[in-house]
Amino acid sequence: MNIKICIWSGPVAYILFVLSGVAGGNFSPMSPELTAAQVVAYYQAHLLGIRVAAVLFLISPAFFIAFSAAIMAEMQRMEGPVTPLAWTQLVLGVFLVMPFLPVAIFWTAASFRLDRPPEITQALNDVAWLFDVMPGAPAAFQQLVIGVAILLDRNVVRVFPRWLAYFNFGVGIIFAGGLFCAFTKTGIFAWNGLVPYFLPSYAFTAWVPVMTWMLWRNHRRRASLEVGG
Repeated sequence: MNIKICIWSGPVAYILFVLSGVAGGNFSPMSPELTAAQVVAYYQAHLLGIRVAAVLFLISPAFFIAFSAAIMAEMQRMEGPVTPLAWTQLVLGVFLVMPFLPVAIFWTAASFRLDRPPEITQALNDVAWLFDVMPGAPAAFQQLVIGVAILLDRNVVRVFPRWLAYFNFGVGIIFAGGLFCAFTKTGIFAWNGLVPYFLPSYAFTAWVPVMTWMLWRNHRRRASLEVGG
């Protein structure tokens, strides 16, 4: 796939995430403290939007995987002939977006038959949000692998600057906060709280443009060298 398409797939994936949140009214997640009746009422009020959000969630992973492939191409330039870190990063990028598929399915299933017992809709909604927020480990390890590869780069002209490694380490630590939503329904560690949801969302909002800028900068630099070569 053309490297430019892969690079700009990251911003496309991010835009789809944002549009999904806007469509479903889920820019801030439903509280896990809602009763079954309140969950059903929310789905009734946002029925079409939630289904549109689910469709956007199904589309977005393909773009993020392409973005991970663009990062992989740069990591291969860092590592040389043998590229275990590059491949690990790509696989982790795939695992990162795999939960988005069940999120979309469970949102759709929850909205599909609202005449069922409310507790069933509540359970489907719980599973959807836990799939959405909890899988922070693949994201955290993806950032860790990127950072390690940057620090181990021995090229005369570094592929990425060293500060980008520490930026990825910081983002990875924040992404790991999603794991905490398994232990509480209230406060900053709930799935709609600061640590599992909002901080990772802000970190992702920063990470996508920073990585896009660095990937595009490298692409333009190589293109200039080829023209001048």
